Amino acid sequence: MDSWMIVPNIKQNHYTVHGLQSGTRYIFLVKAINQAGSRNSETARLKTNSQPFKLDPKMAHKKLKISNDGLQM
Repeated sequence: MDSWMIVPNIKQNHYTVHGLQSGTRYIFLVKAINQAGSRNSETARLKTNSQPFKLDPKMAHKKLKISNDGLQM
């Protein structure tokens, strides 16, 4: 089912989307709104890898901290 995620009040020029499902197609569109008006980006399409990965804390450099879920460092 199609759904949109609206993220209000972003002040940076980047945003990380969490919780994407592996082997799924996504379409991203950014709409900037300010006092001057609004403007849409071009759409970006991507498909996540079908095989999820995890970072191996035993293989990581000793100064890197790996998250409990093994997906971030």
